[in-house]
Amino acid sequence: MLSNFILNNYFIYTGKDLIISTSKRDFQNNHCNNVKNIIINNCDRIDLIDNVIDIRIFCWLLNNLGNFKSYSYLEKEVSVNRKEIISLSKRQVKLIQTNQAFLNQAKEYTRYYKELNSLFKIDYNKKYYFNLLQRYKAEKIKQEKEKDCCVEYTELAGLENFQDPEKRLKYNFLSSNGKIYNNFYILQNIDRKKYIELFKTDKDKKYYLIDFKTFEPSMFYYYIKGDKYIDENFYDRYAIKFNLSRKEFKIKFLSWIYGAGEKSLGEQFLINIDREFPELINLKNNISGGYFINYFGHSIIYGNDYKKLGYLINSTGGDFLLRFYDNLYYAFKDSEDIIFRFMLFDEFFIECKPDFDLKKLESFFMGFKYKIEEM
Repeated sequence: MLSNFILNNYFIYTGKDLIISTSKRDFQNNHCNNVKNIIINNCDRIDLIDNVIDIRIFCWLLNNLGNFKSYSYLEKEVSVNRKEIISLSKRQVKLIQTNQAFLNQAKEYTRYYKELNSLFKIDYNKKYYFNLLQRYKAEKIKQEKEKDCCVEYTELAGLENFQDPEKRLKYNFLSSNGKIYNNFYILQNIDRKKYIELFKTDKDKKYYLIDFKTFEPSMFYYYIKGDKYIDENFYDRYAIKFNLSRKEFKIKFLSWIYGAGEKSLGEQFLINIDREFPELINLKNNISGGYFINYFGHSIIYGNDYKKLGYLINSTGGDFLLRFYDNLYYAFKDSEDIIFRFMLFDEFFIECKPDFDLKKLESFFMGFKYKIEEM
């Protein structure tokens, strides 16, 4: 069964007939029983998980076959017109029938995406984010008035129309390099050091920021199994070898990973990279053909050769962190002692009762180096 959700209507194409349903409950109760695959253009609109395939995720998988075709899950503008909906549904059915080998994987990814988004439908998270943004907005306006100026703060863009916090808390299904990622960008715009008091909603609780050390090098461990990459002194040690400051070495090393060349890094730095990290050079050279499958089974298309190592680390890091967050969340979701307030790449902000033993978190880090800082 194929369903297109357009303008609050479910257009359900059975292969013979087109049924229009205006109720999510009616759609789920009356049209989804005994159907092996429910293929819908926006799975955010339904609560089902087991047999649902989001056609956005299905098409993302097709885009990662290595044939570099571009599949659009839905045309940008589709009028609510029976003839056009039937035509669209038939095109999608043909696309699905031609690529049935990807249905099971798309179903698995859809389930994972749905489960991630369910974490952010919990009331305390919605209220927390909404209140945080309102306090942040008020603080910025207060500062603006105190300066007696009319500077427009980019951090406030869109906050005036912030009506539904749940809409801003979802994960986007997949990025170009294979990450399922949080699209709540406004948190990235807030200086969490300067405005940390805005994050603290309960004076009787303690707040901590968990941050991984040498995170990008640590991701190479999955592919190379070299202990030096998960050494917290990684940047310091190689900065000395390269005769650079720690900050300069870290910037150059990460720039090299993400595709910078001799013009940016210098000939001598690249010579040192070749000498000190031959296993990274071999890893990079062994990736070919325009796409690869990362450690967690994501098929990643990289297009240009200089992007492949960066995409490898980005996709691996994203998959690792989401699974890490899932493990933490499900381990403590019924506990009143700790709440995981948000995740931003390799940062986790947590709220605890004063007597919570942080050592209970140690087993989740699986050998990776980290620091927990009280805020």
